[in-house]
Amino acid sequence: GLIESLESLGIKNYYTNSILEILPFSDYGLTWLFPGLIGYILFSFMFRKVENKL
Repeated sequence: GLIESLESLGIKNYYTNSILEILPFSDYGLTWLFPGLIGYILFSFMFRKVENKL
């Protein structure tokens, strides 16, 4: 989301353009979807392990 916001403000460089091209659904403005899903899955596994230890 941050990279897409920077581009909408007019701040463009090679790295932001290459990252936006790699991410799926970037054509539709959903660049946050894939990293968000990965974060959700990772954190759900982390908290599941913590709950089992208690």
